[in-house]
Order: sequence, then structure tokens, then C-alpha cells
Amino acid sequence: MAITALIDIATADSYNGDAWDALTDPVKTEHIYNATVYMQTRWYCSDVDWDTPADLDDDLQRACAYYADADRLGLLYTALASVEPHRAIVKERKKLEGMEKEIQWADVGALTTGNPLESIDAIMRLYCTAKSSTLVRV
Repeated sequence: MAITALIDIATADSYNGDAWDALTDPVKTEHIYNATVYMQTRWYCSDVDWDTPADLDDDLQRACAYYADADRLGLLYTALASVEPHRAIVKERKKLEGMEKEIQWADVGALTTGNPLESIDAIMRLYCTAKSSTLVRV
């Protein structure tokens, strides 16, 4: 099955900022492709026809553009290490000599996973259900 990009460069340009605009078209195309693959493999969307990108809802086009920009930043595919839920950092100390690092987390407050894709995932949750597997770029 061939993957058809869900959005074009002009659509991604309309949602993303100056750092995105500075990219060349072939690089933008690669990031859009990676975002398309991510959306189609990470999300189950019963009412979305991935083979007809022209019919894609505006919110899903925006999500694809944002995922493409996240790919530009290296955030789209998770690292091999998992991210543990934690509360807000209340103290952080680093030392150069001896390579010491200390982080103190709040005892109360909301938990966070530190997921930089959370706001984009929120858009996707309006239309789709996340698949259980985690994608890892190798």
C-alpha cells in the first residue's frame, strides 16, 4: 500500500512558523510523509478515509502539519527510553565537576508525562482512538 501525503506543503506552511518556512521543499515533504505515516499507524479513525486526503477534516490537516513540525524537531517518534509520569520540577541543581545532577519533583499537583505531542494528540482524539503500540524510529 502506497502512502499518500495527507497534506501538501502549502497547508503545512499555513500552520507552522518561521523555522518551518526556512526548510526546503524536499525536507518539508519528508516531514509531511513521516507525519502521515505516524497518523495512519498511531491512530485508528473509523470515519477517516486515509486514501482521500482531499476529504480530510481541517482539524486533521492541522494535526498533520503540527506532527510534521514535531518531526522537524525530532519529537514525533519516541526515543527508546520511556518517559515516566512525574509532577512539576520544584528544584533542579547541576554541577559540572563530578557530573552531579539533582532534580526534586513536587509532592502534590497534577502528574505529567512530559509528552510534547499532547496538544496535537488532543486534536486527534476528537476524531480517532489511539492504537496501543508505541512507534520508535530506528
